Amino acid sequence: MTTSFDRDTLTRDLTQYFSAHWNIPVAVSARDHLHENILWSPEEIAVIESLSSVRQKDSWQRARAALKQVMHACGDDQTDTTGLSFPHPRYSLTHHLPWAFAIGHQDPAMACGIGIDFQPGSQSRPLGESLYLTEPELAWLESQPEHQRLEHSVRLWTIKEAAFKATLQNTEMVLRQYALDEPDALTGHIRLPEPATTRIHYASFNLGIGSLTAAIARPLQAAF
Repeated sequence: MTTSFDRDTLTRDLTQYFSAHWNIPVAVSARDHLHENILWSPEEIAVIESLSSVRQKDSWQRARAALKQVMHACGDDQTDTTGLSFPHPRYSLTHHLPWAFAIGHQDPAMACGIGIDFQPGSQSRPLGESLYLTEPELAWLESQPEHQRLEHSVRLWTIKEAAFKATLQNTEMVLRQYALDEPDALTGHIRLPEPATTRIHYASFNLGIGSLTAAIARPLQAAF
């Protein structure tokens, strides 16, 4: 898997990987800057103008530009993204300047939720690990070499966040309920509380610039 900082290469490689890995047409967009040829709807312009800082405007526009590219790749002709609510059954996005990522799939019959989360590299472990890691996951993390714990902690956070975003009915869920039997695995399944009606599969990567995870929810009877 590439760790290139070139957005077009990253977009192509991530799209190919998830599509092959999940056996479902997937589109991914990676954005590290804006270009001038983006067509914003009046509703999107209103949102941009309502944001109070240049940083907020920039972050929102990069994420929505990535989302527009994904929607177009998925055959969706909508030009306005403000009507979408998240979690969404077909689309997800994440953004931390200077990067924004979006993901979408083209087969609503085979997938019932999708999520993506990116966290840039950090110098300190996320706060409140006990709020999103189970006791076995915390024990595993503490058993790892000290110089590797930060990277593992950030990766585990993105896995839980991506899975949460892939859960359409997530208002009653908390991140600790998304359990990993193998917290060291870069790809795998999430164990959900019973009675579960979906199965969530994730794939996580260290891109060099940070950790990126995508997750897809599919009916229990659907095979990956």
